[in-house]
Amino acid sequence: MAKGLGDDSGFFLVTGQYEAESSEDRNAFLTSLGAALVFLIDWNKARKLLRTWLAKDDAASILEWAARQRFDSDPLQCPAE
Repeated sequence: MAKGLGDDSGFFLVTGQYEAESSEDRNAFLTSLGAALVFLIDWNKARKLLRTWLAKDDAASILEWAARQRFDSDPLQCPAE
């Protein structure tokens, strides 16, 4: 994440451009981007569910830890190596 981005709880729209050198590079990038988007959607669902059991800050801490460990929402998934 860019330094300082989101520090003031504001919303930012960030855009970028990726120029792949090959179709394999493009496909790998799109696969990674798709996985990140799915994680973000699942994160929001999990955040809302965890708030019913935990304090808001505790739920956020658990999800942040899971993101850093690259845990998927699928309980059968293992962390990425």
